[in-house]
Amino acid sequence: MPAPPPPRPARGHTLVELCIGLVVLAVLATVALPSYQEQLRRIRRSDALRALATVQQWQERWRAGHEHYCATLGTGGLGLPEHSPDGHYRITLALDAATPGSAYTVRASALDGQQGDSGCQELALELGEGTLVQRSGPDATLGNGAAANQRCWGR
Repeated sequence: MPAPPPPRPARGHTLVELCIGLVVLAVLATVALPSYQEQLRRIRRSDALRALATVQQWQERWRAGHEHYCATLGTGGLGLPEHSPDGHYRITLALDAATPGSAYTVRASALDGQQGDSGCQELALELGEGTLVQRSGPDATLGNGAAANQRCWGR
């Protein structure tokens, strides 16, 4: 009777090898995910910048045919939506109470996932006395300093 064939070497991976692979993958994901999310928020910030620039352009068009700037975004005003094109920001428009019709502020406020954009949740363009000022901040006070403001506006 012939001798039985020698046992075959084991194929595949052991449970320990699979667990080590999963741990390495988890560590990589933990390191990469926050960076990815921050980059995504920065890219989505351009949605607000585009919306603010659009309102600014339409205000200048409006002013070319009227004595003052428009007070409303929607119907009866500029005819623009109250959300940014991709929907990541709510857009609001306000005339300056001290000089009605000659100065305005248009603001973009982060919605949903963009609210995690630390320091840049609020972006605003303020026009007054012929000067356009870009402001930003983590809240409605728009309290960012020059360096943080430049980071928010992508400069």
